[in-house]
Amino acid sequence: MIKHFLLRDFRTFQLLWIILAILTGCALVTSLLSSSFIPLFLLGYACFFFGLIPLVTLTGVRFRSQHLMSRNYLLSLPIQRRYLFLIIQFRSLIFWMPLILLLLLLPFLPLGEDSPFGVPKNWYGLYGIGVLSCFVWMTNSFIQGQLSSEKITAYVTQRKRAFAWLTFFAVYFGEMVLLGALAAGFLLLGTIYDVIFVALAVGLAWARFYFARKSWIHNQ
Repeated sequence: MIKHFLLRDFRTFQLLWIILAILTGCALVTSLLSSSFIPLFLLGYACFFFGLIPLVTLTGVRFRSQHLMSRNYLLSLPIQRRYLFLIIQFRSLIFWMPLILLLLLLPFLPLGEDSPFGVPKNWYGLYGIGVLSCFVWMTNSFIQGQLSSEKITAYVTQRKRAFAWLTFFAVYFGEMVLLGALAAGFLLLGTIYDVIFVALAVGLAWARFYFARKSWIHNQ
């Protein structure tokens, strides 16, 4: 089952993979020749949008488009729903993998003294856990956003819809700002921010995963 979905995803976004591979080669060569992190910074943006675009087609949320694969269809497949949700997580992380690998490799690249990506080797394990947790959090935040769109648009009054949207975005951006601030502290300060960043990233990732899975499976 998972092989079927992975092959389908690759065929659907084959052109994007080719474009990203070309951009990655150009950015790596330019950065190594110039000892600058700016080309890799721009590559990070490209990898981010590369991982973000396919998420719309993976979850089967009805709100997005009637032409996309319905969640009702996914739930009708002869497979356990919890396992199916894990497949969606894995498919999503495949598209995030270029950005994940870029972030994991950045501390080892010779980018000059002005590079902000300096991670002590004895803390690299925590750095890797923090990076992976942030992507789990981001993927499930996006899934929750789509599911919330379905739910909020069914509200009768405009005031209730507006309040629900404001609540969702306030929580989401609050979590994002907090994670971003602690990640910056991890890279620039290297103090107690290390443990706090990783602990918070793991906790938020688990919470987002739990509530997104619960909503995706039970809210139809």
